[in-house]
Amino acid sequence: MNFIAQVEEKLRDLGSEARKKHPGVKEASERAILTLRSLQSQYVSAVRASSSTSSKPHPTTSLFRSQDVLRPFLLACNYPDASAKLLTIGLNAIQLLIDGDSICPPDSVHIVRVLAIQANCCCQDVTKQGSGGSDGSNSSPAKGGVMSVMTGGMSTASSTSGRNQKERDAISLKVLETLEKVIRSPSLELTEEVLSQAFSVGFVIIAGNPPVGGLDVSGGGAASKGPKLMSRG
Repeated sequence: MNFIAQVEEKLRDLGSEARKKHPGVKEASERAILTLRSLQSQYVSAVRASSSTSSKPHPTTSLFRSQDVLRPFLLACNYPDASAKLLTIGLNAIQLLIDGDSICPPDSVHIVRVLAIQANCCCQDVTKQGSGGSDGSNSSPAKGGVMSVMTGGMSTASSTSGRNQKERDAISLKVLETLEKVIRSPSLELTEEVLSQAFSVGFVIIAGNPPVGGLDVSGGGAASKGPKLMSRG
């Protein structure tokens, strides 16, 4: 099945990329592959059962809902200093699982928490670069003030990620794309905490990266190319 192959490939890619710097992610990826194969066997059995009788519906990829499969991707995205490549693999995989309805509904809160970490990390990179003039003075005090207010309710990174501007822009856009999928998913829970974190993530990224991908968090603007975050419909 193509979905299973894609998820396993992303787990392998994640483990390979995390091998040296984040061994815990590699170990979680290896455990997730074993879980995925077990779920695959259950899926095959369910397909056979549905084929033998019309009373049983054909199984969907929601059968692959598992915290063990999601965990390594969340763990990778939990590191403020994760490489752009590791984050891209992790966020793409989370999007794949959301599209396949393969995430337990309550786990939406864990997803937005790691998105908040990466959004804040991108903002800190921008703010610290903007404050480091040749004379050591802060060249953008207004932006720094906005960041401190906007990130008040979010997880904060203790240091910059070391990513360049192109990587930050790509990660910022990937974070917003993932956030949009969380909000639009018909099965993921949108609790008060999830919505609060979601709004914070969107506003922080837009405040820190105004030109990223033509983003539009208001849901309006026919010319916008970026994700629109405000509605599930």
